[in-house]
Amino acid sequence: MMKKVLIVSLDKFPDGNAGATRQRILSELILENNPEAQITHLGFGESTNFEYIRYKKNIKYLSMKRKYIKSTKISNIISYFLFRLNLKKLLKKENYNFDTFIVISIPLLSLMFLKKVALKKNINLIHDSVEWYSSSEFNLGKLNYFYLEKDIMNRFLIDKNFKVISISNYLNKYFRSKGIRSVRIPFILDVKRITSNKNVEENKITFMYAGMLGKKDLLLNFFEAFSLLSEDARKKCRIIIFGPSLKEMIETKNLDEMLYKKIKKQLEIKGRVPRNEVTKQMEKVDFTILFRPEYERYAKAGFPTKVVESMSYSTPVFCNISSDLKEYLVDGSNSIISESTETEKILEGLKKIVNLDYKQRLSMQNNARETALEKFDFSNYSKELEELEI
Repeated sequence: MMKKVLIVSLDKFPDGNAGATRQRILSELILENNPEAQITHLGFGESTNFEYIRYKKNIKYLSMKRKYIKSTKISNIISYFLFRLNLKKLLKKENYNFDTFIVISIPLLSLMFLKKVALKKNINLIHDSVEWYSSSEFNLGKLNYFYLEKDIMNRFLIDKNFKVISISNYLNKYFRSKGIRSVRIPFILDVKRITSNKNVEENKITFMYAGMLGKKDLLLNFFEAFSLLSEDARKKCRIIIFGPSLKEMIETKNLDEMLYKKIKKQLEIKGRVPRNEVTKQMEKVDFTILFRPEYERYAKAGFPTKVVESMSYSTPVFCNISSDLKEYLVDGSNSIISESTETEKILEGLKKIVNLDYKQRLSMQNNARETALEKFDFSNYSKELEELEI
């Protein structure tokens, strides 16, 4: 039976950010369950001049972003606040002919509009819940507009009229406690199609961080711990940073000048580079780095995409436990786990790593890949979508 599914978000479909990747893989999962399904994505990627672009035979997408004036930033703001109006026009043009709406994070008025349409037209209404902000992420704290918007959405607008795909146990338990039908699907990929060709050095251990720091990921304590290793131990290592510049790392207090001087011989800061350069570098990396304050709501509610991507490329993660990672990571087998984000605990983990021999590192790489295939390949989650009648 052919089903028509509409996925609406502010993400940059098809692969402009992690959210878009999740939606693309979710589409593949829908098609695996129902090869005749027709899937339409309305996102916020590069402008398509409000024209649909065919991504695959059964998948098309359109950007809700339009170039209104020369300033890209102002055009994006206008597009955001016109989201509901443009959404209404597009749905009317499609004659509201959809069986399922999957809604991620969109402006509140747009969400309310889709909810109203779904109830009126008897359309299956799904929310893919992937985050719940902490006030610490924003300069204005709880007064930040986007913090308030997400809080209102999760607390009040997502109700029993929705079914929910929760990315974490934290969100799954929250929505189920409200009597809402919810299933848990972590961040997933088409792991089987990812080619993993590791080529690490026998006498050098390479760490890598790739991302935009903001206020989510913590690197300062890692650098401090690394600086406390013996000089001989540091010489065995290399740290590669993709995303932030040295200036940005200092401004966000993830590094300071004195610390930089001490470790700069082992530190390579690459800044922003194309995604394929990061994945190519993954072949030569022994460990990726991820440290987050596990007590913050955003860390409990979300799921670290970096962990899934890293393990899919046969790269173990050096991290503390946040979100649901304790269900997937085994210290010394497919990862090295720090008890906390404190410098002393990270130093203990670093000492474990520098004492690993080459064969042990290769074994951990194989174990990381096996975990990704078993736990994070999208084909493992067909039953969850069936439960939501997608």
